[in-house]
Amino acid sequence: MPHSCWLSLVSALGLAAGAALAPAGAEDANLALDALVACSDETNPEYAADGQRAGWFWEAHWPAWLEVDLGRVCALSEVQVFLWWGNDKRHYRYAVETSCDRIAWTERVNERTNAAPSTSEGRRHAIAPAAARYVRLHVFSNSVNAAVHVREFEVYGRAPEAP
Repeated sequence: MPHSCWLSLVSALGLAAGAALAPAGAEDANLALDALVACSDETNPEYAADGQRAGWFWEAHWPAWLEVDLGRVCALSEVQVFLWWGNDKRHYRYAVETSCDRIAWTERVNERTNAAPSTSEGRRHAIAPAAARYVRLHVFSNSVNAAVHVREFEVYGRAPEAP
């Protein structure tokens, strides 16, 4: 991760130089909720960050990506991915990346060989403490058809307090 990204986060959270971030805990919130969302095909990406795990969803042909802009560098602890689930036991293959600047990306989750069926509980992925403003979900395939269906994409962590 770029040094400037960590410095932005340390400054934003009011931490002393060299101080460690507190571990993820009860204070972590879904930072993606109602955040600015973009996608590879520009068709209703906001459905993936509206807080409705079983409601409307973002859909595209795979491969496709969905990107959440948290608005500022935040301390991230985990992501939770809710993809289409049903009786067909479909599974999706995907990865999650983070960035402070949309130029340098770091892969945080690799599910390129996933064969576990999607469920209403979604898939929760703890990530090593990370500082990022942008979080991107890449969906590479769906075992049933050529579509991507993201019901909800949640990004947990702590945002710096507003100045």
